[in-house]
Amino acid sequence: MKKVELEQLLSDISDRVSYYKYENVDYRSYYLILANGDRIRVQFPEFSIPHLLGVNTNYLSSTGLFKEKSTMALLNEMCDNEFRIYSNIKNGIISDEKLFSKHVKNKVKSFVENLKIDIYGIEFVCKYDKSKAHILGQEGLEYDYLMCKRNNEGKYFVLGLVQNENGVYVPRSNQYFENREELEIKYSNILNNQSFTFISNVDVRDFNKFALNASAKMRKTIGIEEYASKFGGYVDVTGEYKFSLSKYQSNISNGILLTKEYESIISSCMENGELIEPESFGLSNFSTINASLVQIIMSYNNMITSSSIEKSDSVNSKYSKLIEELKELRNECKNLKIRNENLSNENNKLVNENNDLLNENKGYADAITAIENQIIKVKSTK
Repeated sequence: MKKVELEQLLSDISDRVSYYKYENVDYRSYYLILANGDRIRVQFPEFSIPHLLGVNTNYLSSTGLFKEKSTMALLNEMCDNEFRIYSNIKNGIISDEKLFSKHVKNKVKSFVENLKIDIYGIEFVCKYDKSKAHILGQEGLEYDYLMCKRNNEGKYFVLGLVQNENGVYVPRSNQYFENREELEIKYSNILNNQSFTFISNVDVRDFNKFALNASAKMRKTIGIEEYASKFGGYVDVTGEYKFSLSKYQSNISNGILLTKEYESIISSCMENGELIEPESFGLSNFSTINASLVQIIMSYNNMITSSSIEKSDSVNSKYSKLIEELKELRNECKNLKIRNENLSNENNKLVNENNDLLNENKGYADAITAIENQIIKVKSTK
């Protein structure tokens, strides 16, 4: 490795370590709820950082160049002694191939991205079952979960997690891929028959909480279906399904289920400035609609009628008064329709009688004409 190349690499590694310390990542815990129902806790302890950056601190310790014993202390000492490291590599005392992973540059490149468990950027989570790989005679991975993330530039970052003796999941692998094609080539023969899911909730302890809404969950499900199909795996969102079903049943029990049809009716009334009535939903009253929703409807109805009704009236009295007026108008309209129908029927009857009289009158006229003609004939013969 050239001196300039080594200096740049150690500088980049030092920057990543500084970021790790500055962001207090070592004290941060991520509590994840996966769509398959799993709940896992993820941490990034100090001892895992050198490996994630592609540095073999065990080898560095074995050379005896530095007295530090902790992995992070060795990593810092290495970055602070560029010349010493380079001289020992140049003189053959240290092997750069043993000290650094052959993927060290990519590991350094993806390090910061993989420290951020972004619920929106994670493309999929693969729950890895080693027994399936052994059964199929495939190369086995030493991970319990694989988290694949994609950034806005279309780069992919994969983090391999394993469970420690305390039940916490810690990183064992940090990988970078320029594009999806590289990702698929790497895992095309490894993730067969493995389950794919997504993160639905993240609780970053003492920091923030994030959760996907229903639309985002649907998009994630469609996305992981594509990955599962490509890698020969299957989708597992049973935990999310159970949660949705439980919420649906709860909404029904509490009477707060709002259907798409109801949403459309309410939106239409509000857009057109119309009253929202029980009849709008095909109901005789609001008794079957949740009280909270009725309160919103009443407040809305009061708002659009407040200009024509005394301000001192209560919401219920205003709305009730308006409903009574509306009922009276409807009854009057109904009575007018009935009267109109009766008058129409009576008019038809009179028209028929008039036609009969016209026909009868015509008969009389024809008879008179015939008699007059006969009189004329008699006079002409005298």
